Amino acid sequence: MFWEQEIPADCLEVLAVSSVLATSEFELFRLAYASWYGHEGDEKTIEKHFVPYMFRDQVPFWVRAFTRRVLRLQRQGRLDPSALGVEPDPAEEADPSKGLLYAFSIGLALVSLWMFAVAAAPLLGVEGCWFPPCY
Repeated sequence: MFWEQEIPADCLEVLAVSSVLATSEFELFRLAYASWYGHEGDEKTIEKHFVPYMFRDQVPFWVRAFTRRVLRLQRQGRLDPSALGVEPDPAEEADPSKGLLYAFSIGLALVSLWMFAVAAAPLLGVEGCWFPPCY
């Protein structure tokens, strides 16, 4: 089928490094540009190279060099994302209070729904056992 084409090795490397660094592919292009040229590239410059990558699988030489360097550092166990300019996302930090809030909200919604069903049953003429165990 037409969508079962093979992904080029360069693109697989971009995807792998993007995953390893927990960043987007576009951000990876920014990091690679800064690493190769020694300064930040503006958005139009990065986009000019990113669009051919997205639509024609064309990876610029400086992105290829960057991805291979990152993969080599990872294999050697010396990969430090912060040294490459990747800052950890503060939203990724665990916040147990949010989980507790969500669990409480779901529980409250379920209890409210059950209470509504119990109150509405006599009005609708529903009789008998609704929930197991029914004796």
